[in-house]
Amino acid sequence: MAEIGRLTFKQLERRLKTRLGEDERLEFKPHLFENKKGIKNPILKNVVALANAHGGNLIIGVIRQNQDWIITGTSLDRESVNNWLSQIVYEYVEPDGLSFETYTIESAEKNLKCIGIVVHKESRYFAVRYSGRSSRKESKTSYYFPMRIGSSTQLLDSFNFIKNIFSSWAMGLSGISKQEIFPRPTPREKREFNLEYFKMRIAELGEIKEENTRRMLVEELRDILTNLPFDHLNPWTESLRKPVYELTDILKKEIATNDSGLRNRILDMLQIIAKRADDKTLKEIERGFLNILEELYVDTKIGKTSDLIHLLQILHHYDPDYMKKMIKDALENWDINDFTNRHNDIEIGKYLSGHADRIKGLRLYVLNKIEIARKTQNHQMRERYETVYNRIRSVV
Repeated sequence: MAEIGRLTFKQLERRLKTRLGEDERLEFKPHLFENKKGIKNPILKNVVALANAHGGNLIIGVIRQNQDWIITGTSLDRESVNNWLSQIVYEYVEPDGLSFETYTIESAEKNLKCIGIVVHKESRYFAVRYSGRSSRKESKTSYYFPMRIGSSTQLLDSFNFIKNIFSSWAMGLSGISKQEIFPRPTPREKREFNLEYFKMRIAELGEIKEENTRRMLVEELRDILTNLPFDHLNPWTESLRKPVYELTDILKKEIATNDSGLRNRILDMLQIIAKRADDKTLKEIERGFLNILEELYVDTKIGKTSDLIHLLQILHHYDPDYMKKMIKDALENWDINDFTNRHNDIEIGKYLSGHADRIKGLRLYVLNKIEIARKTQNHQMRERYETVYNRIRSVV
């Protein structure tokens, strides 16, 4: 296990003054977000992401204001953070063995204190349970795999997590070896989808008005949706489409909510359906939701989510003109948080793959913008365009 160094207050201060900010081994947070549980907690999510990458430090007591990082400090003490993190790791992280240490970073002169968390790189990878070990839910829980990609953290499902880990290694495999190591799922291997149970839960959601019970049913339906068959493996029938249409009609009425958590869960459910659906169902979702999703996308009061970005690309059928427009919009108009957290959700590889003219056009556009940023000393603009330029290089 490589040794991960602790930061002193002077090192932290020097780093922020030079605007180095976060990177693949360093994450800043203002506080613990103790009211958020499991995968929704940014501390837990990023601690696991660091463990799944190269290890690193997470510092509590630093916030971002515009382009600057500010040390605000925290009133928390090292022991309370250590105890809280130990409990939440035990409750939500599998397998056991995630290794971390907490330490104090303080300046007596400035009367400021931060708490650091050193996360060690282990010889295994870790997943975060959606439901905790002590959850009373009888159904199987979902698992998420936080991964550190550059200075941001992304949540991957098991397939994309394995693909991310092994993609470089697998490039040299023969076709036969790939089939042996990553076999196509067969009906026997697939998780069972219970259509009648699915219909029953949708009927309950349509009838029950009590808010907490409806939330519970939405969560249960979300878990059921992960078992939906993929149309290209097991073609959809009208008997499956009908309850899916009923569910999307309900979700369409719910998506206008001011509750961001519920809205994001609906977007998550729509993306699960869209990735598995046949063309007929996909057209129905496009007809019912595309305008709504476009409005959410341009609403500056609503942060962009991974599900929203992916849904828009799917429902636009990865149209090259739309993809080009979204890439440029992200570079020129997205706020810093949306760009930092969501630019990887734009599937640049789908847009560029096999199209020399698109590669050339996007490279020249980005290089020209980098040159303008250098001349005007616009560090934030330059950082954005260099990030996308590196993505172009990685997929070409």
